[in-house]
Amino acid sequence: MVRMLLDVRAETETQDSKRCTPLHRASWKGHANIVHMLLAEGANYDAREPEDMRTPLLMAAAQGHAGIVKALLDKGACHTARNRNWESSVCVAADAGHADVLKELIVTPSTLNLEP
Repeated sequence: MVRMLLDVRAETETQDSKRCTPLHRASWKGHANIVHMLLAEGANYDAREPEDMRTPLLMAAAQGHAGIVKALLDKGACHTARNRNWESSVCVAADAGHADVLKELIVTPSTLNLEP
């Protein structure tokens, strides 16, 4: 269904009632195939949802979706982005005990820079 919508040029930055994009939702829910499709279509991987200021990377890290974290980082997602509580993707992954996500984040040494 997503592929069909993208084939007819559906807008990748459409927002739902909470002002989240499809990439936010797919990253949160762990739908890796949809994340890859949206990234290939140029979806904004650093878009922020207004309630908590989370990016797709922050959402994927919080939920433990290591493969999605890797895909977002490979595409160029900002690993230093912070949510409304000033937590980085490293912080939210560590707080939730997602060691596999931390491994992906630590592959890029600059992700460990916890300075504001």
